Amino acid sequence: DATDLASAGWGIIFSEAVDPAVVAALAPLLRTRQAQAGDLFRLYQGAAEAGGGYRPGESKSTFLARNGIGPGPADPAKMPYYLLLVGGPAEIPFDFQYQLDIQYAVGRIQFADAAGYAAYAEAVVRHERAAGHPPAGENAPPIATLFWAPANPDDEPTRQTLRQLMAPLAERGAAQWGEGAV
Repeated sequence: DATDLASAGWGIIFSEAVDPAVVAALAPLLRTRQAQAGDLFRLYQGAAEAGGGYRPGESKSTFLARNGIGPGPADPAKMPYYLLLVGGPAEIPFDFQYQLDIQYAVGRIQFADAAGYAAYAEAVVRHERAAGHPPAGENAPPIATLFWAPANPDDEPTRQTLRQLMAPLAERGAAQWGEGAV
């Protein structure tokens, strides 16, 4: 279930040579995700042969093989479906990210220093608490959902997007969460 971290898993991939201050700065986010993902939480850090961080020049296939994962669909028991890369393209290249993104839902964060990572982690955790996100395994509707799309009179593609994509999404949201929620 991709909507439940306890089912889909969540992992974070650091470069092999990540500054320990960056890892420490992300601690609030890591604790939150570990509580949400449970046994399917993974931390890929350091120079360990298995479970270690990204190594310079490493391909997706080499990284996965080193971590005991072969080709094929994502298996959260082996590697979480959701993966967060930490660092810029000099630390973890875009081509590695794009190859991982074929099987996994991959995101990336990059900040100038540990303080930036700390501010990010604290903001994410604070936002999730304020938004009333439920504990791991429980689903709740978002506080508010907004569907927006331009529909220019002389632009048929934007009008079709509004009619064929956005209107059905809004209708589905209204049916699932109630009229006032959309």
